[in-house]
Amino acid sequence: MKVVLHNGEFRRQLIRILIIVLLVSLWAVLFNIFSSNGISFIGKEEDFRVKPKTGDIFLQSVREKFDYGLAIFVDCRSREQYREGHIPGALSITPLDMDEMSMGFLHHCTPDLEYITYCDGTECDSSVIVANRFKAMGYDNVHIFFGGWIEWIKAGFPIEQGEPLDLNNNNGTVNRELSEQDEFGPDYEIDYEVEGE
Repeated sequence: MKVVLHNGEFRRQLIRILIIVLLVSLWAVLFNIFSSNGISFIGKEEDFRVKPKTGDIFLQSVREKFDYGLAIFVDCRSREQYREGHIPGALSITPLDMDEMSMGFLHHCTPDLEYITYCDGTECDSSVIVANRFKAMGYDNVHIFFGGWIEWIKAGFPIEQGEPLDLNNNNGTVNRELSEQDEFGPDYEIDYEVEGE
């Protein structure tokens, strides 16, 4: 027995099938969106985070390096956040600063020093972006403190407030000096010197 569909009946059946497919697809998309186990259509948020090209470092190691002056700290948060509080002696370098400074100040930062970048914590990519740029410029001893400012504050470690240094001067040099020990252990200072001053 053959079923023969006339042109009009074929169209009606095709339209019914398309409507059913569209309704089922819409239901599936809505279910996926509101489901706690839904599948992301464009990837998970972590897939779009900036991937570090360098190692990370944890609170205890960061504090030891701070206490003994073994690293230059780089605050990658906004200037306003830096002014409100930062790790003592930290430089303020945001991702936007890197292009302007790459031909100036950063040529005067010695690549053999250790640099530790930080921002607000694990949800902030700025420290990763700056660390990756340092690595791309030939600085091999760069680490990311993922706990960042939030973890530093929670631990009750020392902070300072104030204006960031003007790092766009092409004639600067960065020096790391160990000063005498205070109640937290040896401290260090970062001096930014401009030639001719």
